[in-house]
Amino acid sequence: MKRPQRSLVLTLLLAGTVLFAACPEPAFARASRACLHYSNALGPAETLKDQRDYPRALALIAQVLSRDPNDVRALYLQGIILYELANQVDPNHWNPPLPFSPKMKEAFDTLLRAAALLQTFDPACARQTNAYSLFNTIGALYLNRGYFPQSEQYLQAAYQKKDFLTPQTRTKLLDNLGLVYLAEKNLELSLKYYQEGQAAGSTIARTQIPAVLAARRARQRP
Repeated sequence: MKRPQRSLVLTLLLAGTVLFAACPEPAFARASRACLHYSNALGPAETLKDQRDYPRALALIAQVLSRDPNDVRALYLQGIILYELANQVDPNHWNPPLPFSPKMKEAFDTLLRAAALLQTFDPACARQTNAYSLFNTIGALYLNRGYFPQSEQYLQAAYQKKDFLTPQTRTKLLDNLGLVYLAEKNLELSLKYYQEGQAAGSTIARTQIPAVLAARRARQRP
């Protein structure tokens, strides 16, 4: 079976935003209610991140974290910026997966800390802010770098919270699950999630399903 094209991995989304591409949409939504460990004061930092003014963005994020070291939104933004910086010198590669550089490890450690905090996050706030999409992002980043078991773990964590995700994020999550299982050559599960994604309106799933079906037929031939 042909290895999935890496370009498809770059469609992985958080809250409807293409990661590392030109789409200046905030990662998390603004909270209209008071949410513990979730700052609404990070709009300027997100704008600076989208403008790739990373030093000023990180300075604003540091101010928020100095007041609340467990702010999930601040940790997410910090982790994404650290990932983008590390990716400049340690680009994505998934065949074979390579050990993380110290800077890349710092980025993932920051994102994983935010993910751990989500375990006790107010579900009402999580629904309103699309915060559980962070699991999808982490799974996407692991997939970008060829760490398929870790990717599957976080994508499944997002799937368990799918009812709290926006429809757009949920659709992209299904694309990601289809891709990670295709990469792992688990064609049945890949087909399952792609079909679910197609039902949700995914164009990626619609183009991938014929290839998965063809690969399954080829595997079943004597």
